Amino acid sequence: MTSVRKRKAAIGRALLRQSSQSSLDDALWDRPIGREFGSPDFELLMEQDRRNGVGVFDPALKGMYSSSVEVPEELAVQRRKLLGQLAADFDKRLAALRAPDAAQKVSAVFASGGKLTKRPRAGAGY
Repeated sequence: MTSVRKRKAAIGRALLRQSSQSSLDDALWDRPIGREFGSPDFELLMEQDRRNGVGVFDPALKGMYSSSVEVPEELAVQRRKLLGQLAADFDKRLAALRAPDAAQKVSAVFASGGKLTKRPRAGAGY
């Protein structure tokens, strides 16, 4: 190996060691511990808190942060209407996927390799 190649190889090895060390550091910092959600002990610790009545299960805190919020009737009607529209849109799209020729259309899309036969549409009808 020439001296230039040796230097490049040494630099490459040094960079690899440095990146593997930093990823190890990240892994150690990213691991949840204790009562953090995602911790392996989370369920056990929450159950202990519930039994002992501490933390979020403290009876003195009950009702302090969760006040009853009344939703106006017009807002509830609007929500139901929007959910109905979403359900109808979902059903329409699901019916298109269940159509007999849907598999052929999907295969044609993949076979096209990303090339479009006509210009894409944008806007409200998209």
